[in-house]
Amino acid sequence: MYKVYVLPNEKYCGVTKRDLSKRLWEHKNISKRDITNAHIIAEFESKEEALRFEEEYQITNVYLGYIYGNNWRKIQSDKCLKDKPSTYKQKKIQCIDNGMIFNSVRECERYFNAKSGNLTKHLKGHIQHKTFKKLKFKYYE
Repeated sequence: MYKVYVLPNEKYCGVTKRDLSKRLWEHKNISKRDITNAHIIAEFESKEEALRFEEEYQITNVYLGYIYGNNWRKIQSDKCLKDKPSTYKQKKIQCIDNGMIFNSVRECERYFNAKSGNLTKHLKGHIQHKTFKKLKFKYYE
């Protein structure tokens, strides 16, 4: 079972198949990270599912970690968002039911005081997320 976990004080999200306590020991003693309040946020049977969830979580929550692609690459999320805004393209979101337009997924989630990630799942067509806050949304062009 692959576990997706967070170190909230470090704004770090990762995936491991190993025992979480051993992985946290490495974070604390080797990487010198603060593991206070570390916890598992999801578990998956396949590595691919866990990595997809991790990537979505990192991007949605502006967390640091590694994203799996053709190569492993470090996300410099805070730096990317603050220092190089042109490299981070946000998509606008429109509510189909009332016509409201939001500049980003995060802005919309904040407006509705919603759990991070649920709107993205709705936009991607996840079967469990046919609506978001009882409304339907789409990417605005």
